[in-house]
Amino acid sequence: MSNDKGLSGAQKDADKNLSGKPARSVKQPCLISLTVKFIPDQSDLPEVWDLWIEERPSKSVARFKILTNPENYNPISYSAQVEGPKGVVRKNLAAYPDSGPPTRTCLVRWDGTDDGGGYVPIGSYKIRLTAKAEGKESSDASADMKIIRVGVVYIRFKNVYPLKFAFKNYPAKYDTDDYDIPAAEWKLSTLDDGSKPRVPPICSTSGRSKDATTYCYPFAAQRNRKLKFRVGTAGENYAGGDKILLKIIKSGTEENWSDDEANGIGINEEHWFEANDGNKLYHRVSKMTDLRFDFLFEYTNSKGKAVQLGRQRCSKMVVYIIVSMPTEPWGLGTAPNRQRPWVELLEKICSDWAKGAQTVEEAASMIVEAVNHKKLDGTESLKYDTSTGADLNSLVTKTGPFKPVSIRLRAFFTWLAGDPSRPANWNVVNCTCCGALLSTIANCVGCSVQSSVLAKNDAFSPGFDCHKIISIGDSTWHHPFYNPADTSGGFSYHEVAWTGGAGLSDNIYDACLQVATDPVTSPGTGALYVKGMTFATSRPTIDDYRRRLVVPGDVASVTPRTTMAGRYRAD
Repeated sequence: MSNDKGLSGAQKDADKNLSGKPARSVKQPCLISLTVKFIPDQSDLPEVWDLWIEERPSKSVARFKILTNPENYNPISYSAQVEGPKGVVRKNLAAYPDSGPPTRTCLVRWDGTDDGGGYVPIGSYKIRLTAKAEGKESSDASADMKIIRVGVVYIRFKNVYPLKFAFKNYPAKYDTDDYDIPAAEWKLSTLDDGSKPRVPPICSTSGRSKDATTYCYPFAAQRNRKLKFRVGTAGENYAGGDKILLKIIKSGTEENWSDDEANGIGINEEHWFEANDGNKLYHRVSKMTDLRFDFLFEYTNSKGKAVQLGRQRCSKMVVYIIVSMPTEPWGLGTAPNRQRPWVELLEKICSDWAKGAQTVEEAASMIVEAVNHKKLDGTESLKYDTSTGADLNSLVTKTGPFKPVSIRLRAFFTWLAGDPSRPANWNVVNCTCCGALLSTIANCVGCSVQSSVLAKNDAFSPGFDCHKIISIGDSTWHHPFYNPADTSGGFSYHEVAWTGGAGLSDNIYDACLQVATDPVTSPGTGALYVKGMTFATSRPTIDDYRRRLVVPGDVASVTPRTTMAGRYRAD
């Protein structure tokens, strides 16, 4: 058996210190004093804190200085709590020493929740840090933080036109991250046939109440206008002396969307904001998909410095830019024939049929061309029934001859979309269909035309003869209701979209046909779309609609039938 004499040199050295003397423990110096001090200049704690605003710092940070005597004393234990009114502890927190001797600092974070995970009630709160070592204890608390509740919960626009979501397959596409769509908050009425349209987007408000009838729906507005709206605030009371400031900037920038500011905002109040000159709506008929702005909340702290309290981002809104106020059958008010503009109709007009128009004349003219020759469903254009001039698919509804009631616009859009159940000759129309389509579509963006009849004297038989025309859906010059042997042909009556009172000096928009520039001296040449032509003039040159359509012998007897005019409601 071996003994100490048999130990190796390495084993013997292990029991000695570097000087060759036996190792011994070093006693820690006795702690004389321990002090904790909150460091306001290094803390990110706001004096006022709103837990409703989505874009706020996710953590609140408080730093404390730990002073010990001696400076290098170890170890020290830390604990932290959130204290509410009357010193009640609402949450226990972790504390993190983030620097060492000689001057320690300790880091504490708080996200506004209590020990149960819910947000704390309104009131004043402090973060308290306690340090302990060798029977000694010291603590200090942060400055007061005021927890409030305030936020924008609705927007009510002024001088815009609310829309009717008239289709189950609403065509606009949205980023699903932008919207919260609670079906229970759908407040608009069902369609006439009882079907439910797709629920439009509603701005997500992070637990606050929502106003589903006014916030973030697509709407129509006149071109080149400065939007104006009321912002509604909600929340729980806080000290009015905090002077909360609300202003609006363009999302993605720090540029002011409005020069207006609301200072000292309260709870359940409304504040007006108007776009500045740099944020007017587009100048032309179009679909605006990038209307989005941020609400900035600020307050002035105890040192007189403006501090951003948080940012609430508004959902993207779709705005259909139109030329002027919609006219009958569209518009506002309670007139029996009025209805809200349809979203799907404006989708077509502002994205295609009248995109870029700046005046009602331009819009009506572009719609004439769209109805007359565009392949509306991607494959086929509308075409005239050259056999009998019939409305084969009952696109237009009347209560009697020349008493317009409605146009089946919903069915028409279904046919355009290529619905398998659409009629075989869905695109065959007559002049009444063209007049109704043109007037109803154009009036949705602010034009004011009515579908009206021109005819020979007071009778429709034998009618009147016409020069050669190019009818809708055709490409050849011909007389109305022709066959190859015909050398003449005409209408018993003709229906067009007419401005004003549908009189002799008013203008015609006719999507049913094209006329020749001068059919007397150059028949069948110089095709013209009928876009704002005066019905009749007395000038020697042929520059009006009547003489370009009607042969000289019948011109004088073809007159407006003002009792056979009206506006077709869409159904």
